[in-house]
Amino acid sequence: MNRRDALRILLASLIAAPAGFPISAFGQARIRRIVSLTGNAKQTVAEPLQGFRKEMKALGYQEGRDIALSFGYGEFSRENTARLAAEAIASKPDLIYAQHGAVSAFARLTKTIPIVAVFSANMVEA
Repeated sequence: MNRRDALRILLASLIAAPAGFPISAFGQARIRRIVSLTGNAKQTVAEPLQGFRKEMKALGYQEGRDIALSFGYGEFSRENTARLAAEAIASKPDLIYAQHGAVSAFARLTKTIPIVAVFSANMVEA
């Protein structure tokens, strides 16, 4: 699976899961909070995250209006990645976009928040 396919799967999951994104009493959609975490360093995932932002914009999602994105980088440390994953879960996001070592860190912490996993060497294990 290439990066574009992974982004399309993520975006389709956002659109297909309206129950995860409730509408307020006034009929206005609330801002969907998406956290992204990778076990790698920032510079190693800059291009995929830029592609993610571009695809979200192409679908009509605007940061600050429709979605709020936050990014974390474990810097190749399992301990740091696990700590950042726990902090992200505590913030109660609507969706998790996990890459590399963060996939298994999130999977251990939540069974209720949707996790979109990309770029993991062994997806079955993660």
